[in-house]
Amino acid sequence: IANKMSYVARVCEWAMGGGHYPQGDNPARKQIKYSKREKILRRQHGWRPFTSDEIRVLYHPAHLITLSVAKRWAAVLVLYTGARVSEIAQLAIGDVRDSDSVACLFITDESPGQSLKNPGSKRVVPVHPDLIALGFDTYVTNLRAQGEQWVFPKSKVDAVNRRGNSFSSAFTRHIKSYLPPAQDSRKRGFHSLRS
Repeated sequence: IANKMSYVARVCEWAMGGGHYPQGDNPARKQIKYSKREKILRRQHGWRPFTSDEIRVLYHPAHLITLSVAKRWAAVLVLYTGARVSEIAQLAIGDVRDSDSVACLFITDESPGQSLKNPGSKRVVPVHPDLIALGFDTYVTNLRAQGEQWVFPKSKVDAVNRRGNSFSSAFTRHIKSYLPPAQDSRKRGFHSLRS
């Protein structure tokens, strides 16, 4: 029910944005409330964290190279930052910049088409030196030189789950290609890296 209500909430957001419904609080938000016990039970069926061995398999260079360049960068950024895939997929070129001489990702909702799960999601994340060594700064510099506005210019803002949709799908296929089926009912995907 909570999942279905999230779709209703998105339709309401679209209606408010298009002027078809009065602006204000979304009537479909916060309709489903869970007790503390129910939240604990739901976590048992949520995202299963990857083991260290599973991460080594998924991120082995011979396996990672099977992903497109953009999807590979998204996978590595999610691994190193712990950010949501939607936050990484919607990065604007201007969101990758120095702060006090340190390369950072500015996770924000300031550009058109960007959104955050909640106000606390807005943050600055330093870019790990490993990512610089792998060439992330060169990747962004090349995009900037080409006049691109987004770090992942081919991701679609109007996809079902916004810009992160194609990245999540590709990573799920990647998991199925290199890991045996899970032994429990919990899901595995990008969100498993946040666990």
